Amino acid sequence: MIQGNALIIQSGGPTAVINQSLAGIMQAAQSYPEISRVFGAYHGLHGLLYENLLDLSSEDDNIWMEVAQEMSEDNKPIIWREALIMKDRSGLIDGKTFKNPTFKEFEPVVSFLMSAEKGVVSKATDTTNLAPKEDYDEKRKQKEIYLDKIISEFEKRQLGTSKEDKQLKVVMLEKCFGSVSWEDIKTFKLERLMEGYNKVLEILSLYDTTETDKLKAIKEHQFSLFV
Repeated sequence: MIQGNALIIQSGGPTAVINQSLAGIMQAAQSYPEISRVFGAYHGLHGLLYENLLDLSSEDDNIWMEVAQEMSEDNKPIIWREALIMKDRSGLIDGKTFKNPTFKEFEPVVSFLMSAEKGVVSKATDTTNLAPKEDYDEKRKQKEIYLDKIISEFEKRQLGTSKEDKQLKVVMLEKCFGSVSWEDIKTFKLERLMEGYNKVLEILSLYDTTETDKLKAIKEHQFSLFV
């Protein structure tokens, strides 16, 4: 039988289900002496493409027993919701993560906002700081236009679903937007999309003129100061 290492790649699904799969693989791997070590790809396919792997074999075996216990009494996965606070102007819960959050977790911030004097939060508590609806609609329309333009540039080069094309697009998105998630990129502000689009044009120009090892050339490319 072939001997070597095992690699685990997971993406999507409730945390409890992901944990159960991981624990099951780790426990089963112990029954096969042909498997030397078990590695996990950090952030799934992204970890594989960038060779960002975790040596799961180095963990204490007891940890997989603990992970496997995330089940209810009727043997169903325990599923929960988590809220990650990306930014909190009050500083009270900034960067915190809440499991199955309720109003209680956010109450300190609500109290802060209710008691803040005019001018403390976002310079005012009235509607004078709000952008007109027409301006908002125009920016949203412009965002959609730039998202379509980005997709069109890739389609022009007929970058499809092959392994090589997928890898190229992942690297391009990472370099141009700092993210490999299209859903994440769609949430970017207009100014950031415009900057990223200009980078896409520059990186695709390099793609068009590079004859061999396009992936290496794109990875090593340094953007001009004017982008």
